[in-house]
Amino acid sequence: MTQPPQPPQSPLPPGPGKGPILAMVGCGLLALVLLLSLVGFFGVRALMGDGDDEQPATSQEEPPADEGSTEPEATAEPAEETTEPMEEATTEPEESPEPTEETAPVGEANAVPKGTVITLEDPNEFAGSLDIAIGDVNWDATAWVSEQNSHNPQPTDQGRYIMVQAEVTYHGPDTFNSFAFVPLDYVAADGTPYEDAGVVTPDTSATLNLQDGQSGTLHSVFMMPADVPEGGHFVVSDGITQEEALVEGQWIEAA
Repeated sequence: MTQPPQPPQSPLPPGPGKGPILAMVGCGLLALVLLLSLVGFFGVRALMGDGDDEQPATSQEEPPADEGSTEPEATAEPAEETTEPMEEATTEPEESPEPTEETAPVGEANAVPKGTVITLEDPNEFAGSLDIAIGDVNWDATAWVSEQNSHNPQPTDQGRYIMVQAEVTYHGPDTFNSFAFVPLDYVAADGTPYEDAGVVTPDTSATLNLQDGQSGTLHSVFMMPADVPEGGHFVVSDGITQEEALVEGQWIEAA
């Protein structure tokens, strides 16, 4: 009896062969190369890291230099404080000229020499004009004033009289009379003003009566402390107060 035919058996699977083995060996070598590369890389970094660790030591030594550099800044601040008072001190003298200008008499800058002829229009309310020229000055006229009239008061303690002569010439249609005519004020060298003392003089005992072109002499007397030095100014005015005369009158040098 014949056996039925057996199904054909499949052949055995082929072996791995040489190709896969070579591939595995290549991968192993590649992995070894990468491992060595990593070891070398980290080794170099470790060496470089050691060098970097030494650098901060030098950077930490730098702050003392910075701290030392701040010391001049601290010393510079007091220097600025010392300059501020100096600026304030220099500004104070700039204000000093102003009071001298305000207190200086207005007419003193326009003063003329003694002997200069000054003309007054309508003197003592007389029509025409009167020419006045300051002449001699007696800086110690106390005895002279006493001789003019026994009723003239004596100067106060530590005081004295001064007397000045003025030559006058009248021009006009009227007859000029010198009664109660006080054309002068006196300003001492220190700026103190003095009015006519109002004592009896030759002008009050024998008044001048001048017609057109006639001349005569007027006397003005002032009382002041004995220690007032010679000099100063006379101020020519007519019929105004002393305060107004010092501004509007003509200043004349007394010496």
